[in-house]
Amino acid sequence: MKKVAVIILNYNGAHFIKKLFTSLAEQTFNDFEIIFVDNASTDNSLDVLANTLKTIRDYPISVKVIVNKENTGFCRGNNVGLTHTTCEYIVFLNNDTFVDSRWLEELVRVLDAYNEVGACQSKLVSAHINNVQNIGHSFDAYGWPSPKCNLSNHDNVTNDILIDTMFYPSGASVIIRKEILLRCNGFDENLFYGDYDLGWRIRLLGYKIAVNLKSVCFHFGSHTVNSLFPHLKLTYQSFRERLYVLSKNYSLSRVMKRLPISITLMFCTCIYLSYKFRKAYLNSLLRAVVWNIERIKIIMMERTKVQSTRLASDVEIESHMTSLITTLSFNKS
Repeated sequence: MKKVAVIILNYNGAHFIKKLFTSLAEQTFNDFEIIFVDNASTDNSLDVLANTLKTIRDYPISVKVIVNKENTGFCRGNNVGLTHTTCEYIVFLNNDTFVDSRWLEELVRVLDAYNEVGACQSKLVSAHINNVQNIGHSFDAYGWPSPKCNLSNHDNVTNDILIDTMFYPSGASVIIRKEILLRCNGFDENLFYGDYDLGWRIRLLGYKIAVNLKSVCFHFGSHTVNSLFPHLKLTYQSFRERLYVLSKNYSLSRVMKRLPISITLMFCTCIYLSYKFRKAYLNSLLRAVVWNIERIKIIMMERTKVQSTRLASDVEIESHMTSLITTLSFNKS
C-alpha cells in the first residue's frame, strides 16, 4: 500500500494537465498514488491525461482515473476520490497547479514529525507572477476569510515549518491525515468550497494546522470557480456558506452572538457592492438567508455530528481567529 494519495479534482483543466503531471513525475518522494477525479469535464481532459502519461517515459506513479457523470462540486468530488484509496495521508491538489520537486516530501515530513498537526499546507506561489499567493488563511469570528501572504514576524518557525499561524489551510495543496478525514466525514457536501469548514472541524478535534514553506506549489488560481460563477453569484455562494458554517460549527450560545453581527456585516457589504457595481447584491444576501432557512433540518443534523465529536471549546477556536479589524485591513490591502 502506498503511503500517500494525491487527489486531483478536475473540471475542464486540460491545458494544465501536462505541466502538472510532469512535475509530479519529478518528485523526490515517490511512495504515492494519484487519484484523478474528473468532474464531468466538457473539454478533452481525459484524452490529454492519457496522452501525457504515455509521453512521460517510465512514469513511476500509479494513477487511478475516476469519472463522475456530473459536476459534483469541490467537496463531493474530493470525497469521491477519498473513497478510492486506503493511504495513510491524503493530499488534495488543485488541477490548475504544478509543484516543486520536493513538494510532497516536505508535506509528508511535517505529518511524520508532528503528531499534533492534523493538516499541512504548501506555500502557494502565483504561477503567473511568481509571488507568494498565500501561506494559509485567516478567519474571523464572523466568517470573513483572508489570505495570509506575509512571511515575516513569525515566532514559532522551525525549519520553515509554521504551526498555527493561520486558521485554515487552502484546499489547493494540503496534506491531511486520513484518520482525521474519516472522523470528520470528509468535506461537507452541502458546501461548494469547504476548505475553511474542514479546517475548523480539524481544529475542533484538537489538532493543529501547519504550513511548510519548503513545500512549494505554483497555483494559477480560481480557474474552475471563475469559469462557473460570475461575481454576483460568487457573493451569494459565499454568504450562504458562511452562514451555514457558523451555524454548524459554533456552540449554540456563540451562534446567537455571532450570526446577527455576521448578517449585518454582509448587509453593509451588499450596500457597498450595489452602489459600486449597480447590481442587486442585497438579493444575494436574502437568497443566502432563505437557503439556510430551507435547510434548517440539514444544518441541525450536521450540527449534531460536529458538536458530538468536538474536543476544543469556542474560546480555543477563536484564539486562532483574527479580529474583524484585522480581516478588513487584509481585504483592503
